[in-house]
Amino acid sequence: MNKPIKAISYYMNLHYSVILLPEEDGTWGAIVPELYGCMGAGDTPQEALEELEANKQVWFSVRLEKQWHILEPTLDVQQRLQQVSEIFATP
Repeated sequence: MNKPIKAISYYMNLHYSVILLPEEDGTWGAIVPELYGCMGAGDTPQEALEELEANKQVWFSVRLEKQWHILEPTLDVQQRLQQVSEIFATP
């Protein structure tokens, strides 16, 4: 039996952790560790967060359309930090 598909608004209203990353060139990046590949960038932290919000909408839309699994927020900070370190690990 298939699970019912939740709406984009459901996921947009969840409280995902966001990590802001200062870049060497003075710009900012923003990522959500649970949403692999979903990120934003901007000249300021606020711009990076605004772009991240717009990109989350697209990210959720594509995942729902393809019926791919979407992780919901976790409460384990150590696990989140491990995921981030793996994402940014150099080969």
